[in-house]
Amino acid sequence: MCRLPIENDALRVEVAQMGGNLVSVYDKQRKKELLWQGDLKTWRFQDVVIFPLIGLPGGGYDVQGKTYQFSMPHGVARWETFAVEEHTPQRLVLRLESNAETLRRYPFRFCLRLIYQLTGKAYSLTYAVSCPEGGPMPYQVGAHAGFQTAGEEVTIQFEKAEPIFCYPYDGLIHRPAELLTPDGVLKLSKKVFDEKRSLVLQRPKSSFCTVTRSDSIQLRYHLGNAPVLTIWGFSNGGRFLCVEPWWGICEGEGTSRELAEKELMYFASTDENCHTYRCEIL
Repeated sequence: MCRLPIENDALRVEVAQMGGNLVSVYDKQRKKELLWQGDLKTWRFQDVVIFPLIGLPGGGYDVQGKTYQFSMPHGVARWETFAVEEHTPQRLVLRLESNAETLRRYPFRFCLRLIYQLTGKAYSLTYAVSCPEGGPMPYQVGAHAGFQTAGEEVTIQFEKAEPIFCYPYDGLIHRPAELLTPDGVLKLSKKVFDEKRSLVLQRPKSSFCTVTRSDSIQLRYHLGNAPVLTIWGFSNGGRFLCVEPWWGICEGEGTSRELAEKELMYFASTDENCHTYRCEIL
């Protein structure tokens, strides 16, 4: 696997050329690897670039009456090798264009650029999406990076109190049940995810949230304009947590099979749509 590094005095971040995903976030001052490193018994991935659809409807989806399917959840980008467009010590730009294989599963010609940037003790990731043929091209995009929890529990402090929804464990396409956190603090453990599967904030009021690990290391996620934040982790006993800004959402019951009619779709043209989040190590 080709790993592409960017580095400053505080952090060293490595990105896989195949899939475009994070494979390392190393805190140089603490001398600690923070990113989950994968485990076949729990969750074998470290991160996933979600594009062009979040989740996977069991029967696929339709475009103008024709059915398309993905081999695994979260789209086609995770299996493709990106071209390196720019690589400087603190900035990496990767580019993926549609090809015969992606067109078989997603019938649109697209360009997806991933822009990784280091600034102090933070990295940012921008997803830049365009359609060379002019569009409108329906799509969704999102993050799926897992960070180590260093123990059995973590807390998340939101900037503002948030209503949180829970997707049941037996699938991603069910209507959620509401769970309130009036003080803005969420305590998480394996038990929470065994019962709920994943937690979802829709149109969060908070512009950031702060994860505190068992060893007191903190990660602050600046959510940008993401309309959805999904939280998932501790799968099969693994000590990891994914805090995932999404531009889109897994579909609910009764959603149209037609791609352009699904909930929270974005539409690309020849001009790039840009979606950015930032993760800061405190």
